[in-house]
Amino acid sequence: MLTSEILKATRQALRECHSSAWVVGGAVRDALLGRGCADIDLAVDVDPESLPKLANIIANASGAAAVTLDAKRGVCRIVPKSGLIPIDLTAIPSGIGPDLLRRDFTINALGLPLQLWPNVEASQALDPAGGLADLSAKRIRAISEKTLTADPLRLLRAVRLCAELGFEIDSETSVWIKRNAALIKSVAGERIRDEFVRLIRQPRSAHHLHLLDYLGLLTQIIPELEEARDVAQPDGHHWDVLQHSIETVGSAKGVLQQESLPAAVLERIQWDDDLIGHFNQSTAQGRTRSDVLALAGLLHDIAKPACKTVGEDGRIRFLGHPKFGVIPSEKILQRLRFSVRERRMVATMVREHLRPALITRSHDGPSSRALFRYFRDTGQVTVDTLFLSLADYLAAKGPRLDQEDWHAYAERIHGILDAYRSESSEVQVPKLVNGHDLMGTLGLKPGPFVGRLMNSLREAQATGEIETRSEALALASKLFVSTPAARGSEALAEE
Repeated sequence: MLTSEILKATRQALRECHSSAWVVGGAVRDALLGRGCADIDLAVDVDPESLPKLANIIANASGAAAVTLDAKRGVCRIVPKSGLIPIDLTAIPSGIGPDLLRRDFTINALGLPLQLWPNVEASQALDPAGGLADLSAKRIRAISEKTLTADPLRLLRAVRLCAELGFEIDSETSVWIKRNAALIKSVAGERIRDEFVRLIRQPRSAHHLHLLDYLGLLTQIIPELEEARDVAQPDGHHWDVLQHSIETVGSAKGVLQQESLPAAVLERIQWDDDLIGHFNQSTAQGRTRSDVLALAGLLHDIAKPACKTVGEDGRIRFLGHPKFGVIPSEKILQRLRFSVRERRMVATMVREHLRPALITRSHDGPSSRALFRYFRDTGQVTVDTLFLSLADYLAAKGPRLDQEDWHAYAERIHGILDAYRSESSEVQVPKLVNGHDLMGTLGLKPGPFVGRLMNSLREAQATGEIETRSEALALASKLFVSTPAARGSEALAEE
């Protein structure tokens, strides 16, 4: 909430300039719903050119800082001391009534005189659009079609609010969204990204992605997903490719949030404080590994339509789709302005999402060599890819999930997790030799071949084939002699 210092300074400054202010929008809505709020908007009855001076007076009196965001429109931000929420001031020279009616949804077109804050009562709120009734009915209703098209991000925001508040979209508003869905393409990628991430991190994320698709927004935001619609899959899958991709997001969130899935499913998932901490790790700008896993779930089969073949026996195959999904997934996330790190994390998960299932097919479990290669190739998303595999399996089976088969599969995947977390995992062993040792001993130039030799030696060390420096150099010499590429001009220093 507003700190007492800023509240006092704001009231004093308004009295001195004979102006009024109202807390408006989401802060009033959330207070009436008993929810916390992330920021506070104040509508101030002054001219735009006067607002920066007023903001500076408030900031100086309360030990905060003032930033002018839009001088022409009169928008400033008060940035309090660390740990407190920011406050945005907006000039409303035409008065509070018209300002509220320019907002997006009726439940956001609520105002409360600043002098009453933070004691919010519905009877004291300004409500020109019927937002209080919509709050009671748990309904998202746009003030008008024009307010949606004025900023097309509001089309997506309607679904995000549904997800966060547990509301439903009004039928007329749904018609307006569907009619104008293509306008979302005009919105900057980073604005779409932020709303989209807030949507997919909510419980019942698959339900709201299906709603996004029903309204025509999902494949406007990610056109590449349209190719997955109605693409049939082998008998082991319950849904087509697009529905499966959406359901994988829901399964991933259900597993990570430990809800929305049957108890018989969740009881087979290893879940502890270390995993909670892992998936809560920040990736960029308030996003987490949990968010990135959901994105990978949505995009992991993005290349299936292009890779689909049907044999003479009628068998459907998607050969190579993990590899061919890397570039499209990276392009999608780049378009939506995700960070380089997040794009690489998703690309790796897309490329390797079948690996956990493949390396656990043997009754004896994965070999030490297979584990080493999996740990090496998945790098920073080793654990994340395992949980993508679990979500992928659940979404493939859907309501036809066999509990005994699920138990066996989850146990195999958690066997990989246990190996990774074990202190005895050879993936962490120190190098016996380095690249300079190889170049000096074998007369090699720096180049890709040295890197390939090092990978081979690390793998042999991890699987127990070599244990000493001399054994490493002996194996390197053997590999050098037996590899034709080693005799190329890149390899031999004397040539």
